[in-house]
Amino acid sequence: MQRYIDGAQSPPAASEEDIDTIVSGLATVLPRRKEDAASAAAKLATYAAALADIPLPDLLAASDHLVKTSQYFPTVFEIRRAADRTMGRRAARIARAQILIRRHEGEWAPPVEVLPTAQFERIKREIGVNLSCDGSGRRRDGDH
Repeated sequence: MQRYIDGAQSPPAASEEDIDTIVSGLATVLPRRKEDAASAAAKLATYAAALADIPLPDLLAASDHLVKTSQYFPTVFEIRRAADRTMGRRAARIARAQILIRRHEGEWAPPVEVLPTAQFERIKREIGVNLSCDGSGRRRDGDH
């Protein structure tokens, strides 16, 4: 579980190529304003710079969400807001995992070795004690 936390806390960063692919994919499926090639290239560079700090899994999830929910090509703000949804969920999963680890560390005890029944009966005979199921011991002669 610790490996999950470590991986989730620092997911891979989106490269400029990843961002270009995601933004181009959004441009393919969502209506946008007509623009010349130079404007489109400048816009792509601006998007890449503005989204470079968002981890790749969050950008991919944001893209999926926006394709399903947006009417038009999203702004940088809208992409970041959609990515924040995923980042918030990941942070909550990390927190739950950390709680489980702490809880496990606090409650876990090594397993207790159980004696085989024959060995237990032999020990009881040797020490002359009648052990009840609740762990109390009484001498065979009835003394308490």
